[in-house]
Amino acid sequence: MNKYLFLLLVPLFFLTACRTEKTTAIKKTEQKSYLQFIQNQRKYSGVVHVYIDDKTPFKARVDRMRKTGTRTKGNIYTVKSGAHHLKIVYKKKVVFERNVVLIPQQTREIHLP
Repeated sequence: MNKYLFLLLVPLFFLTACRTEKTTAIKKTEQKSYLQFIQNQRKYSGVVHVYIDDKTPFKARVDRMRKTGTRTKGNIYTVKSGAHHLKIVYKKKVVFERNVVLIPQQTREIHLP
């Protein structure tokens, strides 16, 4: 009986102990960037309309920069990374229009005048 148990356990031991290769996992980062809109004064109450590459706009809230230099906990919007034409409209007036390059995993702060 001991002989059969020994013959069963020895190969099982070698099968589990002989793993020599290292397994590595490559995690691909998402190709997303983030936008945050900041103002110094309380000029933009409510929401602004953001056009990216002149496509369908989305509504965004503008965060306020405090006098101490710190900003309020803000609203962050997810955007595909790469070069984009960014246009921000408030009450049918263009307040910001610029070409921006967004790097993956970067949060870009847009300071509105």
